[in-house]
Amino acid sequence: MKTNKRYFAKSKQLIFACLLFLGALLLLESCKKSSTEPVDSVRGPSENVAPGRRDYVWTMDTLESHGEPLYMIKLWGSAPNDVWAVGTGASELVLWHYDGNKWETNLGTEQSTMFSAIYGFSQNDVWAAGDGGIIWHYTGSWHQSASLQPEGFPRGLSFEDIWGPSPNEIYAVGAAQNSEGYPHAMIWKYNGAKWDSISVPELCVYFKDIRIPTGTNDLLLAGVSEMPGSTTYYVYVKTGNEFRKLYEGTEVAHIITVDGQYLVHIDRRLFCYSDGRLLLWKDFSNILQYPLFFPRNANDIFSLNHNGLLHWNGTDVSVLYPLDMYIGKPALFEKEVFFLFKDFYLSTGSRYNMILHGKLKD
Repeated sequence: MKTNKRYFAKSKQLIFACLLFLGALLLLESCKKSSTEPVDSVRGPSENVAPGRRDYVWTMDTLESHGEPLYMIKLWGSAPNDVWAVGTGASELVLWHYDGNKWETNLGTEQSTMFSAIYGFSQNDVWAAGDGGIIWHYTGSWHQSASLQPEGFPRGLSFEDIWGPSPNEIYAVGAAQNSEGYPHAMIWKYNGAKWDSISVPELCVYFKDIRIPTGTNDLLLAGVSEMPGSTTYYVYVKTGNEFRKLYEGTEVAHIITVDGQYLVHIDRRLFCYSDGRLLLWKDFSNILQYPLFFPRNANDIFSLNHNGLLHWNGTDVSVLYPLDMYIGKPALFEKEVFFLFKDFYLSTGSRYNMILHGKLKD
């Protein structure tokens, strides 16, 4: 009997030790999978960079709509003397170009397209997309590349982003509306000759951004679902035929470029994508007040609040230009920057789309 008691006591100790060991392994694995805490091995953009300069000379240009409705959304450019602006409104005014001296419109796309997306590879290789599933291509002049109408979605297709790693691999994302008006997430791919749809699960989401993280073949996507009384943001990754959700929440989520790397921007935190996970790289919650900011690098970040356009240089935040409201994605170059603003407070009561242009002093 004494022998049996000692045997069972030792057995319990052995089982307990095994359980502790398994528990430690599980804890270690859960820490590895965490995407909400900083991880030492995250290889984000370099932080060993000089503070961003602030000695800009600013000018403001107005995109005159002559009383027609106009809401500009995005900017893209191959150089400071080749910048495009797109938006929605009067059909002949939704596309503008800056040649280094002035902004011009009436550029050959006078039809019903409302643009929400623009991207290019060079001065004469630019793509734009928006409502109606229509994609335009600029090769010295604008022409319609495709009119994409997926079956089973009578209310049409709207694109929110167009991007590609090369001219022969371009993606357009957004959503198509079914007969009841609900969105269905959509991805289309151009292979250099034609556009084809990519299979997507039934997601009631508008995809807003798409990128391929460096060193992977994965598609990283950010989107939003807007329902009466609620707005939810998402981040997904498509690896082969597998679709996985990386984030769901009420904090704004986008994909942005920081020093040549694609990062996920959730509220005021920046995450690197690594091995199918989002790993926290930087948290600016105690530095920047609003969840809308655009970095060149870790020490050269543009943001905004009620005071206007702000700048973080790695040490402090300073107001660069006082303005009431900012809209759309900017175009950032090495020594020049372009920001879209909309002035709601002019004495005439009109609403003007304005381009704030900053040049660093020589």
